[in-house]
Amino acid sequence: MTTDLLLRPARATVLRQHQTVIAATPAAVFAALSAAVDPGPESGFATDEPTGLIVVQGGWWYRAEYRVGPDEAGTRVGVTIVNVATPAHWAGPIAGRAEIRSSARHFGDVVDRVRGSL
Repeated sequence: MTTDLLLRPARATVLRQHQTVIAATPAAVFAALSAAVDPGPESGFATDEPTGLIVVQGGWWYRAEYRVGPDEAGTRVGVTIVNVATPAHWAGPIAGRAEIRSSARHFGDVVDRVRGSL
């Protein structure tokens, strides 16, 4: 795990956020979500189970921060898509417009994989 990756860079802009609730324990959801979003060695990946944070960072602009925490109905799961491009920070949302537009669908697919693995 790269602990430096857990810290959001100073030059960062939140582009999209999505969340839902999964009827399972936070520990089980965290483990399943970590497995579902781990991109392998080609991208940055870090987890911090005590804080419920999972970070996937790849390319020159893309960062996804997944958060897992308790909820009355089980576990609240959220994702924040962040532009971390430096330089040309302004170009991140332009280059990533397809990923940004499809982020809700992609998050839904990840949630479905997590639910299916529990």
